[in-house]
Amino acid sequence: MKTSIIVLTYNQLALTKQCLESIWKHTNNDCIEVIVIDNGSHDGTRDYLKQITSIKAIFNKTNEGFAKACNQGLEVASGDNILFLNNDTVVTNQWLEPMIKLLYQDDKIGMVGPVSNYVSGPQQVPVNYTNVEEIEDFSRLYCLQQRGRSKAVLRLVGFCLLVKKKVHSLPF
Repeated sequence: MKTSIIVLTYNQLALTKQCLESIWKHTNNDCIEVIVIDNGSHDGTRDYLKQITSIKAIFNKTNEGFAKACNQGLEVASGDNILFLNNDTVVTNQWLEPMIKLLYQDDKIGMVGPVSNYVSGPQQVPVNYTNVEEIEDFSRLYCLQQRGRSKAVLRLVGFCLLVKKKVHSLPF
């Protein structure tokens, strides 16, 4: 099963690098494709992305907005699942597999998302780390404590959303 990870960028080169590097470090690259849509960056992000041969990149001349860029990613996505990921997000070890498992646990589930320290609502978790280097240890301990737990929520924050591709393809 393949997951298409769609990342949107508009400047923020350092955050984009950190995001992509965390994906490659913590994900089985045989099971994913990374699609990056750049919305007209002018800070070196475009040049950086052009050097990466392992991604599908789309370069917009101007900022086309979030919705259009997401749709551009969907058009080229070949995965069974679609994951929308903000470029200011850092993923950690074992981040994707539990979400995929939960997504297919029940036919009624069409979308899942993880917890984070930087969201509001039921996905927010308190953290005790103070810098990005401590995220790995926190994540490992938190996941051990929470393994197998999930909860139904009325809304998911869009920083990281995993969707069955067939849900996206439903006619409305």
